[in-house]
Amino acid sequence: MSKRGSVVHLVHGAFNKNASGWDALTAELIAAGCEAVIHDYGWVGPLTTRRRSRRAGHDLATEIGPEDHVVAFSNGALVCWEALEAGMKCDRMLLIQPALTKYAEFGPGARSITVLYNRRDFAVQMARLWAWVNPVSWAWRHHWGAMGRYGPQIADFRVVSIDTERENDTTGHTAWREEHASYWLPRIVGLIEDR
Repeated sequence: MSKRGSVVHLVHGAFNKNASGWDALTAELIAAGCEAVIHDYGWVGPLTTRRRSRRAGHDLATEIGPEDHVVAFSNGALVCWEALEAGMKCDRMLLIQPALTKYAEFGPGARSITVLYNRRDFAVQMARLWAWVNPVSWAWRHHWGAMGRYGPQIADFRVVSIDTERENDTTGHTAWREEHASYWLPRIVGLIEDR
């Protein structure tokens, strides 16, 4: 069970010049008594995602403690997957609309992993298509994918899936923090704080 005063690390998606988009969730976490730490790994585009995400993941692995929690959006899920591969240990990990292959197997460092997804997330579908057409992906496995659309397709007792469309009629890639924020921001804090 999580405790008040938890440290929650926020990891943004690709195509951001900075870690924008976390303001409302940060305020919600602080109101719940948590410490919010925003990680900014800069802008990542289709041609640089593999290298930059791997580097950001390795950096993240050294900054997170075993009792800390992680919330990642879109490409931030790939960064967190890379961090687990690099030996990161954390308590809870919450992946929101992850641009990660639905078959990604998570390293042992996270105690629990929750995935928010919905069938109408076409942004992560584009990530999946990019992984197919990018010639570099043919030689080296690329973990970009559409987990945010299909949910995780793995057998791992630590992983829980939540279909945002079924739970709150929330569809698309960013509706959780836009038109449905009044529902999802407190729900995300509840998932982290075990309320």
